[in-house]
Amino acid sequence: MRKTFLALALLLIGAVSAPAAVRVSLMGGYAKAFEWSGAQDFGISAAAELDLSDFLSLGARLTRASVPIPAETSSSGLSEGRLTLLPVCFFLQFRWPGAGRLKPYIAVGGGYSFNSHTPSADVADAWDRVGFAIEEKIDGSTAVFAGAGFDLSLGPRLFFNVHAQFVVAPLSGTWTLTDTVTGVKTAGDLSATNGLNSVVAGIGLKYQF
Repeated sequence: MRKTFLALALLLIGAVSAPAAVRVSLMGGYAKAFEWSGAQDFGISAAAELDLSDFLSLGARLTRASVPIPAETSSSGLSEGRLTLLPVCFFLQFRWPGAGRLKPYIAVGGGYSFNSHTPSADVADAWDRVGFAIEEKIDGSTAVFAGAGFDLSLGPRLFFNVHAQFVVAPLSGTWTLTDTVTGVKTAGDLSATNGLNSVVAGIGLKYQF
């Protein structure tokens, strides 16, 4: 126990005494939601990091993944359409010490995911033809973040970045069918075995101030 407290104390001392470099990054690449086969498309992620020590940083990351939900979905209840996930996560990042050009890192954290789903025009038209309007609302949710990658120095301040991240977030929400003549509503719950768990992997650039 004493060794643990000593290690934490040394970490805090190093964090206070270290130069506070700031880095910002932008990357894009592959995005996938695990619950649905074929729910994959382009994703984008932006981050800012503040050094606490030579090997530890505190950061925030904003990711946007918008993926198509195919016609044959899981038991979640989501119709064919487009699912948009916007997790905002704070994280701690550990970089392997060393003065080389290649700096691998891992990161863990958590935050909140802003989620939405829009049924496709074909789905909306099909329900409209039988006298109903459909709405599917996905709630925002907590999110747990884990990532890994590496920075390759291209110069004193510029880095080539390869990054992959996994975000775990539950799915909750409701679907509603409204009779367009009477206004009577029928509703139910949305859920999924794998929730809104997603992965984004890609490449980008990072700049250090």
